[in-house]
Amino acid sequence: MSSRMTWLNRELVIYIFRSTGWLGFLYLVGLMFALPWEILTLILNEKNEFVEFENLFSSQQRFQFVLVIVIPVLLAIFLFRFLQIKQASDFIHSLPITRRIVYVHMVMMGFLFLALPIICTGSILILFQSAVDIERLYTLSDIWSWMGITFILEALIFAVAVFIGMITGSSALQGLLTYIFLALPVGFFVLLAGNMKFLLTGFSADYYLKNNFNEI
Repeated sequence: MSSRMTWLNRELVIYIFRSTGWLGFLYLVGLMFALPWEILTLILNEKNEFVEFENLFSSQQRFQFVLVIVIPVLLAIFLFRFLQIKQASDFIHSLPITRRIVYVHMVMMGFLFLALPIICTGSILILFQSAVDIERLYTLSDIWSWMGITFILEALIFAVAVFIGMITGSSALQGLLTYIFLALPVGFFVLLAGNMKFLLTGFSADYYLKNNFNEI
């Protein structure tokens, strides 16, 4: 009897959840700690009237930054690590699906592991916002802005990490080259700003970079 190929392979999806699903759960726990738990603490604090957020990114800002730049790269590494492990590679390539479908499954599941924690965290923030008067902390538009920007940044980093992984074939090299590739535009911008002071009289590269570092 001939094998029937479908775009959605249950065995492959189960394998991805078992091997990489823990990263999605870890990301969800991290976001819960950085946003809902932090905001709940402020709500329960009697002195919370003196606390204001510039935006949702300012809540546990450094911790959120680490999550955004680390989780997508780890996802890309662990999703495609099967290519370097003979037993896992033999199992996946024994399934009645093409390599193209395997690649699509891996990429789509990666985006899913990034999107679901963001959606869950955003839903909890919406519940807080509708149940408690905390307009001075954040608004509904702040939530949508945080969700959209966070997912776009992580999707970009994940896509770059997958692209690098398809070229290198080494997990350690994949992670290293991903960060180098992502840092190149910032490095070129800092180099440009550093040389502009020799061309423009009165231009302060240190002042400009310090005040625009987050945007850069």
